[in-house]
Amino acid sequence: MAKRSNQKITTHKQTDTDQKKSESNYKALFNGINDAVFVHPFESKGFANFIQVNDSACKRLGYTRKELLNLSPKDISAPEDARVRASKKGREKLVKDKWMVFEAVHISKSGQQIPVEISSKIFDIDGTVAIMSLARDITERLLAEQERKQSERRINHLNRVLQAIRNVNQLITKEKDRDRLLKGACENLIETRGYYNAWIALLDKSGKYITAEAAGWDQDFSLLSTMFKSEKTSECVKIALKQSDVIIFKDPSIHCKGCPLSDKYPEGAGRMTIRLEYEGEFFGIMTVSIPKELINDKEEHSLLKEVAGDIAFALYNIRAEKKRQLAEEHNRFLSSVVEQSADGMAIADMNGNLLFSNIKWANMHGYEKTEILTGKKLSIFHNKKQLKDDVEPFNRKVMEKGFYKGEVGHKRKDGSVFPTQMTTTLLKDKNNNPVAIAGVATDITARKKADEALRKSESRYRLLFNLLPYGGEVINTKGIIEQCSPSTAQMLGYDVSELVGLHITKLLDPDSINVFREKYPQLLSGQPATAEICMICKDGSKLNILRAAQPIINNKGIVEAILALNVDITERKQAEEDLLKSENNLRTLFNAMTDIVIEMDSDGRYINI
Repeated sequence: MAKRSNQKITTHKQTDTDQKKSESNYKALFNGINDAVFVHPFESKGFANFIQVNDSACKRLGYTRKELLNLSPKDISAPEDARVRASKKGREKLVKDKWMVFEAVHISKSGQQIPVEISSKIFDIDGTVAIMSLARDITERLLAEQERKQSERRINHLNRVLQAIRNVNQLITKEKDRDRLLKGACENLIETRGYYNAWIALLDKSGKYITAEAAGWDQDFSLLSTMFKSEKTSECVKIALKQSDVIIFKDPSIHCKGCPLSDKYPEGAGRMTIRLEYEGEFFGIMTVSIPKELINDKEEHSLLKEVAGDIAFALYNIRAEKKRQLAEEHNRFLSSVVEQSADGMAIADMNGNLLFSNIKWANMHGYEKTEILTGKKLSIFHNKKQLKDDVEPFNRKVMEKGFYKGEVGHKRKDGSVFPTQMTTTLLKDKNNNPVAIAGVATDITARKKADEALRKSESRYRLLFNLLPYGGEVINTKGIIEQCSPSTAQMLGYDVSELVGLHITKLLDPDSINVFREKYPQLLSGQPATAEICMICKDGSKLNILRAAQPIINNKGIVEAILALNVDITERKQAEEDLLKSENNLRTLFNAMTDIVIEMDSDGRYINI
């Protein structure tokens, strides 16, 4: 009996020991779980305080076990999460499914928010329906997820930018109009949603506005264009004129003060600006806006530099093409001038080998085509005498002065010679070294003949002028004697040289000067005039002159000089005076007679009584 009792006691003690050991094991297991464990009774409304928590829960939330056991799930949850967990729908789901997994935010004792994934399960404990919740800290997982999503957004954005760049490059290969290129580039940059908006402003080296295009701005961009046109400069332009790096404005509303677009950028957008330049040539600036989170991304900067470089390259090519077209047009114009020139033109190297000649040069020398002359020596266009007397002295002047103009004799293909007026220039390279000689030749054969004919004609007329039996002078429009016939000089007792250069009024008495002043405007208007005047001889004596003057008018209808012819009527005037005096004497005698005297004509009519 005693033996059985001892056995029971021993068995009971062993059971106690095993239970304690099991409890200790379960407790160690419970507290050893990395996730926070919370146990609280299930209530249809509200939340009961925790009846059990593990060490991880205390450590994570910063409470002691005693403090946590005086709190409920509501006390450690974010307000929104507490409302969701207390909702009727949430409780019904938990009762129905017996378990539920959801995400929530726990609030630690210090106020730190800890994102958690909670797995709750209903179970029975000592006849009480309770809820055990395992809360796993998902901070790192959410951060990783956030980084993954951000990385995906970044990659997606970069891909959209790359697509935009490809579209811009395709546009560049086709579009040769500057303004359409700028507009198309801006539209392509926002079309793939790579950028919120974009604008490009072309400026000169000093930052002066030329033109601008934009996309994604509606009517707002006109504000910036107006500012540029008023010659005001934004901050981004000032910086871009000084540096080539990407300029970042994380918050345009703060960092872009003074710009009319500073408060027009989308919310959450930053701004990047870069100058457009290629081969040292500055064209302007380009600005795009992107999410702020990507504003410092180096790959974003690299892609922006790439597309800016492509656009600048296209602008460079458009400008170069325009210059090329202008140069071609200029060359065509010059070529047309050269080919249609009435003068012969030629260029030769420093050894006298012909590099170029126009058709007039060929024709004047008796050749039909210019091609056969290329490479020929310039000496084929001159005979030996011309080379010695004209060409060699002329070329020395060209080499000395770099330019010379004068007459040079030329020879045709058939050996006949003709005179030319040559204008020759020494062509030099950028180092001022002579590289070629350019000459323009005008055939002056006709002019020479005309000059000779004029010379002969002038000689004949001068001879006739000098042989006039009466006086003659040529007076300029100011009244100065330019030419004088010997008969005039002889008439007045002067040498011809004494009269040339003298004003005509120096040879007139006062009354005749008045006549001259009265008649001279008539002559200058192109009308001839005749008058009797009195000219003063060198010895002071006076001559009565009948003077007839005729204006000399050029081919433009302008009076250049006056030709005056002088006839000495002194003797005639004296005879007239003597006759008048005799007549007056006879009349006096006639009137003094006491007898009746009747004078009749041959018809018996009374003339005088």
